Amino acid sequence: MNIRFYQYENGYLTKIVVYDTKFNDNLIVQLSKDYKKAAEMVYTYNEDGLLEKEEMTNYETGESETRTYNYNIEEL
Repeated sequence: MNIRFYQYENGYLTKIVVYDTKFNDNLIVQLSKDYKKAAEMVYTYNEDGLLEKEEMTNYETGESETRTYNYNIEEL
């Protein structure tokens, strides 16, 4: 079972951390350092609040990927 931790700053999702656990019922205790981190996604926004960068790390495979976003906003 995976447990996801969502972190927000100023109303924006900035990080998702996925923990791997063998627990298969309702979680009634807080997460601790003893859980194995399986993956992490970190989001960065520009001054207009648009997603600028997405960094993804898979700790199980050792792979990481970064996506950047550029916007062409035309005024009407």
